[in-house]
Amino acid sequence: YVETVLTAAVAGYYLSQAADGAVDRRLFAEENGRMAAAVLTDAAATASQRDHALRTVTRWWKAREGGLSRRGLDGGPRGLLGDQLGLLEALTAAGRIKEALEVVAAVERELLDAEKAAFYDRPASGELPAGLDRIRFAHLNARARRAYRILGRAAKAPAVLKRVETLGDWLWNHPE
Repeated sequence: YVETVLTAAVAGYYLSQAADGAVDRRLFAEENGRMAAAVLTDAAATASQRDHALRTVTRWWKAREGGLSRRGLDGGPRGLLGDQLGLLEALTAAGRIKEALEVVAAVERELLDAEKAAFYDRPASGELPAGLDRIRFAHLNARARRAYRILGRAAKAPAVLKRVETLGDWLWNHPE
């Protein structure tokens, strides 16, 4: 189904298909990263499926701006945590550890609330007061913790593994 309906020609995965058969042909960073990671970690994936997933990872990697992904290839908000985690998961699954660590550096720089050791859902817009501008969601921080743990072990990166600990502490005190 994914290969015949949701796979974009060059690289990427379309968002969904409606009950009437219409395919939503938008391409989004988070969903593309998660799909590419799923394919790359699936032992049953074919060589063709893996090749498409690797092209997808490369396409999103090249589309970053200021170290962060935009929501869509044709624009949209820049720096949403879910989109960065999708790319991080895909790069890690592809074995592109150096690039995955670059995503970590950008996420730490743009989204980390250093006082609370958790990530905001997006960069500050400056349009709203600080307490309303962005939010630390437990579910996104739990996903970040998992992605950091996988990357930290693969890269043998103590700083990344330390963030796993601080995120765990924050999550313990902030259940959703």
